[in-house]
This record gives sequence, C-alpha cells and structure tokens, in this order.
Amino acid sequence: MKKIIAFVVTGIFLLQGCATTEGIKKLEEQGSKQVFAANFEKVWEAARFACSNSELTINEANKDQGYISASAPLRPQSWGELVGIWVSKKTDNSTEVKVVSRRVGPALLFWYNWEKPVLEAIDAYIKSHP
Repeated sequence: MKKIIAFVVTGIFLLQGCATTEGIKKLEEQGSKQVFAANFEKVWEAARFACSNSELTINEANKDQGYISASAPLRPQSWGELVGIWVSKKTDNSTEVKVVSRRVGPALLFWYNWEKPVLEAIDAYIKSHP
C-alpha cells in the first residue's frame, strides 16, 4: 500500500506544471506578442521558418486558424518545451504574432522560454525577405 501511495504522489509531483499541446492552445493571451509590418502570408512563412530553423519541431500548422504548435526536444536540463504560435491579420500590411512557451514536465535545472527567440527569428526573416 505504501508503494502505491508513493507512486501516486510521485506521479502528481511529476505532472505539476506540465504543459500539453491542448493546454497550450488555451494560453493564447498569456504569452508575448508583436505586430509586424508585413502581410499574413509573409509572416506565416516567417513563423514556420522560425520553427524549422531552430530546435523546434512543428507538430501542427493550421494556416486557416493561424496556429502553429511546436515542441523542443528533451535535453539534460529540461523535459522539453511546447510552443504555441498564433498569426493573425490586422490589416493588409500588418500582422500580429503571439507566442506562448511552456515546459513539458517539472523543472530540472531550467527550461528555455522560446517566446523572444521566435519573435526575433520572425522579425529577422521578414527583414531579410522583402
């Protein structure tokens, strides 16, 4: 019986603070955001590039919904991270991007926050691809 209780308590501890791909979708308003002076197509392309040109793997990309789900791999210092990216047209030449980054499991040493690097990569792509 003590082993079962210890197992359940350990499981609860490990799940504490864990992000899921479905959970990330609900956090759109809790991350970083930036408006870019570019059309939706260019920014969407830049957001996909920002993921594929980093350690992030795109899990889902729904252009109609303007949503990209990505993940970073397990590393010695982290269980990995989940990243949600929302791309939405403001005007013909203005597009907003919101990025949320959360750790997958309990903190080991630290976890990497992808919000700023993703926004910076999008900005750099837009500037280098006029």
